[in-house]
Amino acid sequence: MRRNALRSLRSTSLSYHARGWLLTRSVRANTNGTPNATFDATTTLAYDNIGQVTRITQADGAYIAYVYDDAHRLTTISDNLGNSISYTLDAAGNRTAENTRDPSNTLTRNLGRVYDSLGRLHKTLTAPSGPNPAAETVYTYDANGNQDTVTDALNRVTNNDTDPLNRLIQTTDALLGQTHYRYDARDNLLQVTDAMGLATQYSYNGLNDQTQLISPDTGTSTFTYDSAGNRATQT
Repeated sequence: MRRNALRSLRSTSLSYHARGWLLTRSVRANTNGTPNATFDATTTLAYDNIGQVTRITQADGAYIAYVYDDAHRLTTISDNLGNSISYTLDAAGNRTAENTRDPSNTLTRNLGRVYDSLGRLHKTLTAPSGPNPAAETVYTYDANGNQDTVTDALNRVTNNDTDPLNRLIQTTDALLGQTHYRYDARDNLLQVTDAMGLATQYSYNGLNDQTQLISPDTGTSTFTYDSAGNRATQT
């Protein structure tokens, strides 16, 4: 449930398959959370027989469809308008190429990825498109495999710092803006403080389920769970 500009509340209800797969997400029109068949906005998810999402349909009928190869790896995403993204995979399942096409099947974006000998993303390469030149982003890692730096096409560097438990604790961008991350003893993320000093806080129950989110942008959200640990409501 989220608060809109009029400060009224809307509840979100979730339903699940017997196997724990999310089937529907309904944003209730009634502020008391009761169903309203006419005005509720329901998103529906469909799955294949092993639980991979094959289609997500919005309340207005718009959808996104997903196609997988025989190894159950995602190869294509398309929408009801005819836009699509296709992936080329290497033997390890890494995405080495990503092609985006519009409804006329015209290629609008080509992205390549290069991996190091440990299978970590080393470089992304974007082919020139229209007025946009080719672009390259390079990633480096520390001795523990944590992402250390990201250098974009304009040679701007973002540095990542981790603690002895390999948890990200700080990012520093090219303008020296810093974002800080804080965790509890169970490695749950407790707080993110951005370069402006704005903090987003997270709370959890004894099972490490997130129960509350306090955001400077969206206010306070609370979450409940069913006996299987599936998220049941969001307020």
